[in-house]
Amino acid sequence: MKKFYIKQIQSGDRVYHLNFLRLALVLLILIALVTVIVLAVNIAKTRAKKAEAAEQARIQAEEEQKKADEEAAQERQRQEEAARAALEEAEKKAQAEEEAARPQVEARAIVIDPGHGGEDDGVTKEDVLEKDINLVIAKMVQQKLTEAGYTVVMTRTGDETVSREDRVANANNVHADLFVSIHQNMMSSDSSVRGAETWFSEDSEKAKELARDVQENLILQTDAKDRGIKSGQEMYITENTQMPAVILECGFLSNEEECALLTSTEYQQKVAQGIADGIIQFLEEADLPASQYQF
Repeated sequence: MKKFYIKQIQSGDRVYHLNFLRLALVLLILIALVTVIVLAVNIAKTRAKKAEAAEQARIQAEEEQKKADEEAAQERQRQEEAARAALEEAEKKAQAEEEAARPQVEARAIVIDPGHGGEDDGVTKEDVLEKDINLVIAKMVQQKLTEAGYTVVMTRTGDETVSREDRVANANNVHADLFVSIHQNMMSSDSSVRGAETWFSEDSEKAKELARDVQENLILQTDAKDRGIKSGQEMYITENTQMPAVILECGFLSNEEECALLTSTEYQQKVAQGIADGIIQFLEEADLPASQYQF
């Protein structure tokens, strides 16, 4: 009986120890799990902090780049403004120097009249229209006289119809000092005819002087055939203007060689130079009354 009891006790001890071991194992597993969870949480926190730090670094870098771009843009704007200011200053200086170098001439207003225009082509040679050549040369004369210090009034500046009555009336109304009308000639019956001529009113000695000066300088510049100065044929412009007026026939479109010259820019510049030189010579030498033009 005693032996049996002892065996029972020994058997109970084994069960107790086994249960204890099981409990200990469970505790160890739980501790391991808790440790893993804690480590995982810590790793996650670390990664989150790193990600947050990286995001903050990215945001800061973007802000710094944006600031740098804004500063660069502001610097470019300052440089552009400085360059514009310098350019404006240089332009003002150049303009002042140009005005200072411009000849000091007596104030005069000159009407430059490109003949025909708009519905009125003038004389034509195939696709060459007199009105177009007249306007080109007239604008060249305008530029040369303006650069010389004179005031130029154009009767037309584009391809527009302006009656001869309006041209004369406008010139008289503004009290211009001279009237110079630019034309081209035509001789259909004889294409060999060529050269330049200038018309004036025989009732005006000043108009004759203007015609002579313009004709001489035109021939000098172009070496065209000199057909001289002419009067005796009543022309509305020369007979009705209240200032010295002339009509220039710069050349013949009916002459093939002269037509080619009159449509070339180089020759047109020579014609314009001759006209401008003749006008300036006349104004410098003629004893004209003070201008009544409202400058």
